[in-house]
Amino acid sequence: MIYYIYMRVLLSSKDRVNLFEVLKERGIDLRQVAEISSVSIRTVTDWKRGKYTIPKDHFDRIINLIGISPGSIKVSSLDNWWNNSKSGKLGAAARMEKHGQLSTPEGRSLGGKNSYKNRKNKLDIFTKKEITEPRQNEQFAELVGILIGDGSVTRYQVSIATSSLVDYKYSLFTAELIEKLFGIKPTVSKRKGMNCITIVASSVNLVEFLKQNGVLQGHKLRQNLNIPAWILSDRSYEIACLRGIFDTDGCIFQETHKIKGKTYSYSRLSFVSMSSYLRETIHEILSELEFTPKIRNNRSVNLENPADIAAYFRIVGTSNPKHASRFQAFGGVG
Repeated sequence: MIYYIYMRVLLSSKDRVNLFEVLKERGIDLRQVAEISSVSIRTVTDWKRGKYTIPKDHFDRIINLIGISPGSIKVSSLDNWWNNSKSGKLGAAARMEKHGQLSTPEGRSLGGKNSYKNRKNKLDIFTKKEITEPRQNEQFAELVGILIGDGSVTRYQVSIATSSLVDYKYSLFTAELIEKLFGIKPTVSKRKGMNCITIVASSVNLVEFLKQNGVLQGHKLRQNLNIPAWILSDRSYEIACLRGIFDTDGCIFQETHKIKGKTYSYSRLSFVSMSSYLRETIHEILSELEFTPKIRNNRSVNLENPADIAAYFRIVGTSNPKHASRFQAFGGVG
């Protein structure tokens, strides 16, 4: 399911207070919440005060970060008309009926008592959930390839950004792969005003597990981005990782030249990366698979022989429908 950014959630005052209390107990400050939500600290402060409702995709990232189920907190989903006058009055009336007049000492006292009672009796719903830790296998190796290509790993979350125009089906595949491997459901959202889909899994445990398995946190190029050693120790893992890298950072295209008034077109399959270490490793793996790769312009590794391109789709394959369609469009020979 895709949550678009205009969807928002309305929390009761006690659930809102409880949420930020648990964040504090977990050692997660407002700056860190702002970082995983890609907003300012002032915005997070306004969420905490209840001045503004929280966009649903940001809310999902926050509760995933502290490891609780979305169903553990009662929320009201609001459309982009959530702030009209009538809705505001109805919401205020409902809150007053449940929690009293919050602007009075009696109302504040009631809200505080309810918040304490809720934390005391229901703190178990905020118990941090462990991720499933998969064994090193082909599916995990393919996800590592995806992260090498289009992934970003911070202290608290893993995100993958891809095109909403041509990679929609592939984004769903990636989200399902993460859920299957780690037992957590990532948030898939379309960035407003941009042709971009972001898959986000917020989990400190996930970040730590990926780091233990050779996935880089932070700026990848500054850390000499390359394929982890455990993948390079197994041919089937290498092939799966190649598939993930190409499906995110690769392309298949027709290169056209005009010679003496005649037009010549040649098929090309290209792995694109700014990391010289990664380019050299990809070149080595492709060579070991008996392809004839070429490094071009210090930015890509190409397969330029039609037989190589056809063999690539037979041996390595693709999980991205975009590439399969383009391969077929070029006559099935690259």
